[in-house]
Amino acid sequence: MSDSRLVVRSYAVTHPPNLDLPTRRYEAWDQLCFASQGVMNVETSDGTWVVPPHRAVWIPAGTRHAVRMTGRVSLRTLFFAERITRRRLPRACRAVNVSPLLRELVLHVCRIGILHASVAEEVRLAHVVLDQLVLLEAVPLQLPLPADPRARVAAEHLAAEPGAPGAIERAARASRASRRTLERLFAAETNMTLGRYHQRARIIAALRLLAARRPGRGWGRFLANSGAATPAERIAWPRLLVAGHSQGGGHAAFLGTRYPVHRVIQLASTCDAALGAPAPWTHSDGTWATDPAARYFGLAVARDAICSAHAAVWQVMGMDPARQDDAAAACSGGAHGGPIFCTENYPRWVQLLQ
Repeated sequence: MSDSRLVVRSYAVTHPPNLDLPTRRYEAWDQLCFASQGVMNVETSDGTWVVPPHRAVWIPAGTRHAVRMTGRVSLRTLFFAERITRRRLPRACRAVNVSPLLRELVLHVCRIGILHASVAEEVRLAHVVLDQLVLLEAVPLQLPLPADPRARVAAEHLAAEPGAPGAIERAARASRASRRTLERLFAAETNMTLGRYHQRARIIAALRLLAARRPGRGWGRFLANSGAATPAERIAWPRLLVAGHSQGGGHAAFLGTRYPVHRVIQLASTCDAALGAPAPWTHSDGTWATDPAARYFGLAVARDAICSAHAAVWQVMGMDPARQDDAAAACSGGAHGGPIFCTENYPRWVQLLQ
């Protein structure tokens, strides 16, 4: 069948852990690279994107790219005929958030396999998917590669060993450029300071480790005070934000009692309470390493049947009783999972993370 009779093709396959797909490019076909499960890394000449399950990468036609799997990955990719996307979507790679609606649309198209230009219903479906893509905002999960040879050498060193002690200084020596020169080059070519670029490289590396379900392997590279006597002392706690949902919120809160973390976020969490009867450790006695009144935050959906229990426990913990309510539209899905699964709560996430 001639490609001119197609508007969308799909590719659905589950790859084994740590598989590297060879570098390739597709002429005349734009690509939405999405994994419904697992994390992958998409690499182009312009940089690297890390792609967890709630994100995807838009790859315009003609872009050479390689895909690396981190752990087991269920790849669900759509290919769009460039003739229908050229005027509506960007001609450069970018990572985007995948809304619940877009996720279901992608999976539905993959089940169909091919959308034909001769079938009106399938053409309409293709344009619904495109409408969703046009609405999506780009997200900063790219590690761009600078063009200057010195800056590129430094960038490659930072990406290879993001958590190594003195990583920036070692990258500068490898590039044969001063740190001041690299700061200028990175600001001009990546729109980031050298420190911010290094931070993003560390985040991407951390996501890869988490996706591989090996949280104990390699985490030493992300610690501070390597000469400290205990692992707890080596962690830069004041730089960490800990969060958890439901029972996980209790674990996050407990970490805050022991270590001076930057912030604790509890999502629909009763913190080990029996629906209103707080566990003994939740009673703040002034000895906590992280002050609940200043650095603990909670988020729950009012429709959650145990929302009142969350609020009661948070008050016992010493959190500020003042609260902010809003009249957001009803979240999709169950109310208890709303704080993490409901896209309407993304703006609140932004507030909590700042």
